[in-house]
Amino acid sequence: MSIEELAAVFGIGIFLLVSVFALRLMANFLKKPAKAFKEYADESLNNYKHWQRTTGFIQSTEVKTEHSPSNTISITSYKPHIEYTYEIDGKSYHGQQLALVLINQSTHKEAEEFLQQYQVGKPVIIYYDPDAPHASSIFIKLSIPLNKQKRGPLYFDGVLKDK
Repeated sequence: MSIEELAAVFGIGIFLLVSVFALRLMANFLKKPAKAFKEYADESLNNYKHWQRTTGFIQSTEVKTEHSPSNTISITSYKPHIEYTYEIDGKSYHGQQLALVLINQSTHKEAEEFLQQYQVGKPVIIYYDPDAPHASSIFIKLSIPLNKQKRGPLYFDGVLKDK
């Protein structure tokens, strides 16, 4: 083997070694936001331990298509949307929060399948804040699809909006 061939093999080896190192660094960099999100989601559940349950009724269901606001890549996600009514101390409320912590990785078909169990006019358990009864949700934490296959974007819907 000539010196030129040996140098080429050595150069390729160094290139591969650096490439593997760079890919591992990128993988670790990408894991940190996902881990931080999971920790934040788990910690935020403590904020809802005092919430109570009541019975509400489904008013409408649909699959909403959402597009990421990113300028670099386009991500489309499909979110089950349920509107419901409930009553607390004789006062009627309207809600549409599916989950306080929602990890949504569903396809359009999976979102439709999820909604099949929520028929208009049927009763549903609603969680609500006894200190602010207008704040409500069907689930405290939900991951869709329910079979938990890993794919698609994460969608976090953990902030209650006052109306």
